[in-house]
Amino acid sequence: MLVPIAAVVIGAFALFAVPVFTAEPAEAEAPAATTPTEEKVTVTLRTSPEGATVKNGDDELGTTPCDVELTAGEAVTLRIEKPGFAALSHELTPEAAMEPLDLTLEALPFVLALRGVPEGATVKVGETTPSDLANVTLGTALEAPVAITVSARGFRDFETTVAADAFANEDARRFHTIDVTMERRAARTARPAAAMVEGLPTNPF
Repeated sequence: MLVPIAAVVIGAFALFAVPVFTAEPAEAEAPAATTPTEEKVTVTLRTSPEGATVKNGDDELGTTPCDVELTAGEAVTLRIEKPGFAALSHELTPEAAMEPLDLTLEALPFVLALRGVPEGATVKVGETTPSDLANVTLGTALEAPVAITVSARGFRDFETTVAADAFANEDARRFHTIDVTMERRAARTARPAAAMVEGLPTNPF
């Protein structure tokens, strides 16, 4: 009777205990993958003229001349802005030991508009007589204030000057509007009619 019971116990032990002792240890967990560190490089930016703002998207990187830090091998489009000059977009792929980047900004033209000029008036802007009063181009350099004179029959002359700081960037130009307000001259009084004597005027005084 004891022999069958012992056989059952030994069989159960072999079925459950042996695999526990003979099982191979679990493999060690693989270490977490590490993200490679992005390599940064420094790029020197210079513009003519100086003092332009360098942006990468909405991030302002500096004012030229300046050194900007960018990710190596990653293409980027930089925007260079300066009041009075056309904004410039420049695409580059930064690399180690890059040569300085030199960029030239294009000056915007000064454009003047005159409103309220009486019909038939004579207009002088500097030394010129413009034909299109809504689009008077003054060139890309305005080193001194420009004199403006408007003359019209029956009105007192309108005179003013305009300097570079009055213009604002607008649609690829530096634009300014002048409202011309002219004062009418006082009407002249009629001279008293001379007395007529035998068809000839005589002085009543």
